Amino acid sequence: MRPLLAVLTLMPAAVLAQETGVSYNYFGLGYSRIEVEDDVLNDSFDFVGYNVEGSVTVRDHFHLFGFITDGSDDEPGMNLDTLDIVAGVGTHFDPLERFSVFGRVGLVKSEADNGIDSLDDDGYYLEAGLRYMPVEWVEVRAGLSDVEFDDIDVEDGEAALFGADLYLTEVVALTLDYTKQDNADAVTLGVRFYPGKEIVRGRRW
Repeated sequence: MRPLLAVLTLMPAAVLAQETGVSYNYFGLGYSRIEVEDDVLNDSFDFVGYNVEGSVTVRDHFHLFGFITDGSDDEPGMNLDTLDIVAGVGTHFDPLERFSVFGRVGLVKSEADNGIDSLDDDGYYLEAGLRYMPVEWVEVRAGLSDVEFDDIDVEDGEAALFGADLYLTEVVALTLDYTKQDNADAVTLGVRFYPGKEIVRGRRW
């Protein structure tokens, strides 16, 4: 999976973009429920998280992106808080109308605190995926991501990403995202704001 991610992430944007409804200018807010499987204890634990995300186009085929996730456990007797921050640069191109391919590379900082001890580490983040709008008011997307830390050995840093947007207007969309890892599943509900109306998006309700 990692070689594929590296190739897609660093793929040159050699195809000229056509006019498309897919936009890399957005700001989003979300709420996540995360279930983590503990193989040692043979049990699962639930977490909740709030996240903020954003992206801005800086060139025809390049964009800056970032997101912050603030999580905490949802189990009686536990007190674990986590904070993940990712920021980086991405490349994208649109070989077909309303169809986009993208790759991203960034830096990640992660912190965890259980009230007694804390840890933090830095690393890098890779992501590659596809975005497609079958109609003007729906977007679907899929991709892969990988996280590698400097000190913490993360065996299950790879994840499969799936998502969808339902445009209420040209600017506002409801979002649903699902992330699958070897020992964790996350479902995120949120809203994205796409500023600018140079591209026709959204259903005329």
